Amino acid sequence: MFCFSGLEAQLLGIVVKKESPELEKQKDDLVLKIAAGKKKLVELEDEILRYELPSSAAVVFGGGFWPLFPAASM
Repeated sequence: MFCFSGLEAQLLGIVVKKESPELEKQKDDLVLKIAAGKKKLVELEDEILRYELPSSAAVVFGGGFWPLFPAASM
């Protein structure tokens, strides 16, 4: 099974590669930069969660919050 839009994109890529190789190279470079940016975004999100989760858990479960209000813990 094939999709006409996918086939159209492939044919357009072939034409651009033949008529303007430098434009095709720019497109390929942009695709690589976008992929690298998405990977970096996931890494940064994971890092934020790694730092945020322990501090949030300490406040909620570890008693970090409740000792400030002794009457509330009774």
